[in-house]
Amino acid sequence: MPFGIVLLLAPLILVTVAGVLFLMACMAAALEPLLWWAGWSRRSAVNLLPFDSPTAALLEPDVDSYIVYLSGAGIMDPNQMEEKERQFIELLRARLPRSMLITDVFPYSATNNPQLGERRLARLWRYAWHARKARRRSFFQWLSVHAQQLRNSLQVAVSSDRRYGPILSYGVSQVVVAGLLRHGYRLGSDKPVILTALSGSGQISVGCVPILKRLLRRPIWIASIGGILTDDPGILETEHVYHLSGSLDNTQHMPRFFFPGVWPIFRQSAINRARRQGRITVFDVGPMKHMRQGDYMSRSATLPDGQRYVDKTIAVLTEVVARIEADAQVAMNRSEAATPDGWVSEPRVGLGLRSLREKAEGV
Repeated sequence: MPFGIVLLLAPLILVTVAGVLFLMACMAAALEPLLWWAGWSRRSAVNLLPFDSPTAALLEPDVDSYIVYLSGAGIMDPNQMEEKERQFIELLRARLPRSMLITDVFPYSATNNPQLGERRLARLWRYAWHARKARRRSFFQWLSVHAQQLRNSLQVAVSSDRRYGPILSYGVSQVVVAGLLRHGYRLGSDKPVILTALSGSGQISVGCVPILKRLLRRPIWIASIGGILTDDPGILETEHVYHLSGSLDNTQHMPRFFFPGVWPIFRQSAINRARRQGRITVFDVGPMKHMRQGDYMSRSATLPDGQRYVDKTIAVLTEVVARIEADAQVAMNRSEAATPDGWVSEPRVGLGLRSLREKAEGV
């Protein structure tokens, strides 16, 4: 074949190969939660009782709320966040000293296995991790970084799928409960549980709400930071969704292209019903982008009044948490009146946690 024709066909060949690889990645996205559900995963057991004794869970810390922070699709390991996100967490923790902030949950795995953990593609993800720190990236570094984000984004798609989403949601819900228990949460506590979701974890948190409500027997709130909200029916079981929206954040509106249920014309879709029921409150936080410079965590960009973007985001989140804490007792009383026999009492907590320990050790 003449060299000139090869040059002409090269872009087409690259696009074809990229398309085939993308389709293969999409088809394989649901394998991880399915293998876990079937018991074929090496991390098939999630330890729901990481205490030395069942009574340790009864020693609840003196806090007013529990906030489970779920990072965006760019996260590779919640224990190795980028500096910007780490500083955001520290600022948020300082503004909410009466809240227990939990940050060790990886929402893109049914077993809390981060991308830098025990994985067959661990070498690729570690290469991507180092590539993200490079000032100037080679083509392969650029490709690895986007492959990492694509992998997590596809888990968001799995979460929104009515066939495979409940499996992933069940696994992530167990991980969230384990995180709450690790930080002193007592089953049956009247302290509100708030899922603070960034970007793609917005959909994952909505998918987990129905399961978490049944595991904890308590209402669940969501604080979404530019979160991806689809027409997942779980939003109807959320006590309330507070959504922080940047006017320059176009990524948060991506569900409009993939989920017709978010269109206003489909009035009976879950998200439109939730809007009519007043379950969703949107905060316009200014001209913030979805990521990189000028995003919700930016310390260099400022609003017209001189307030940094990160400070605005934290101020709104602080207001949201205060609202939730004020409304929590009312919601608890309403739920308790509806199902008075459904609450877990303190004597039953120890037995339940002990049984979880025995189940985990027997696997």
